[in-house]
Amino acid sequence: MWSVINLLLMPLSKGPPSHESQSDQRAFSIHRCEGQKSYFCIPLAMGRVLVHIHGKPKGRGTRIIIDDYAGRIATAGMELIVHKDKISHSDYEAKIESGGANIILLDESGTMITSIELADIISETTLSDRNTIFAIGPADGFSNEMKIRNKKISISMMTLTHEMATTILLEQLYRASEINKGSQYHRS
Repeated sequence: MWSVINLLLMPLSKGPPSHESQSDQRAFSIHRCEGQKSYFCIPLAMGRVLVHIHGKPKGRGTRIIIDDYAGRIATAGMELIVHKDKISHSDYEAKIESGGANIILLDESGTMITSIELADIISETTLSDRNTIFAIGPADGFSNEMKIRNKKISISMMTLTHEMATTILLEQLYRASEINKGSQYHRS
């Protein structure tokens, strides 16, 4: 049993546990920062939901909430990826678009969707073999070219800080996963 768990927590860049030293300690990461080793926990070929944000959340209060909901969505196979805020806007956009995933930008000009519609997107992603990326833009927003190429949704008609947008998105992704499970978290 433990060998299966170790295999599931193995970094993508390493071989099987038998080729490593016994002292190698690995842990599953709720979210990862750009440049760190990636760990996987889903052995099946199914689409995953990834949330990309530009820059580490700075506000202590929002960071606590973001970490809490990042942990909650991780249990549903979703992942928060934090990019360094020192990379340029164009490099951030290139990294998001490099994986061949379905990309959904959070943008105030995007379409407003319900929690049920978001749950449908999550369900469709997990049944497909293609990842879906939700991306929260840099402070100045995404380029017009990026907005033209990708789907856009809005979580509010009001302008929100990137930290607040991340907090709301992560809560809604958790809610969507609970809707799909049929739990009592979402009462409609």
